[in-house]
Amino acid sequence: MDGWSTATLRARIGRPMDDPAIRDLVAATAEAIGERHGVGVRVISAEGDAIEVAVAGGDVAALGLVAELRRLTDRWHRGRFGSPLWAAPPDEPDGV
Repeated sequence: MDGWSTATLRARIGRPMDDPAIRDLVAATAEAIGERHGVGVRVISAEGDAIEVAVAGGDVAALGLVAELRRLTDRWHRGRFGSPLWAAPPDEPDGV
């Protein structure tokens, strides 16, 4: 996949990607973000505690896509289950 960069999001707790409803929503959201911005996106894997995506473009494009994916799906998960989906970045205490 020449010209593609990869990025991974890891779950805060458990293995949410083992739930087909959560996995499908997260994968569809990643693809929708790519469509909306005209960027190629491929879900490489979505299982256990993580999703890995490939994004057409450099590392900055991949980082931007997973940041938006994290923001959107974390908000959905908090609204539905009352807890964050993804692990907090190193500079963010407890994902709050």
